[in-house]
Amino acid sequence: MSAIVSLPGAAALSPFRLDKIRREATQLGLNLGTLAGRHWHFLEVDAPLSAAQMRLVEQALDYGTPTDTPDADDPLILVTPRPGTISPWSSKATDILKNCGLAGVRRIERGVAFHVLDAAGQPLPADARSRLLPLLHDRMTEAVMTLADAEQLFRHVP
Repeated sequence: MSAIVSLPGAAALSPFRLDKIRREATQLGLNLGTLAGRHWHFLEVDAPLSAAQMRLVEQALDYGTPTDTPDADDPLILVTPRPGTISPWSSKATDILKNCGLAGVRRIERGVAFHVLDAAGQPLPADARSRLLPLLHDRMTEAVMTLADAEQLFRHVP
């Protein structure tokens, strides 16, 4: 039985890209306050990772501009590759981890966790969120979920 490990990563979007999303949201009548995006990594592992293995994983995933936001406790919009698919990033990153001696890692996948609040600092209402989603993901190749739902990325069917 495999387990899923969830690890936050670096900033996913440049300030330029965040400003572009904010401008496009304004054109849709959305007044955003907080807007941040962070890579989030999901590993399917055969067994819990040892401390030494976790250090190797953390070293391999140490890329990009460091950030502390968003945090797992923030209201998040998680954008991932569609369940049932394996992204090109996943294929290469899985090979790299296995070449680092992490044979117990079956696969790694990456998503972007967006933290979005309105100008008053509140989570977006459902109607505003649905208008914003097309600016955050491509519905043909990506899915929107919560951190708790990320295990769907590794669902195996015969």
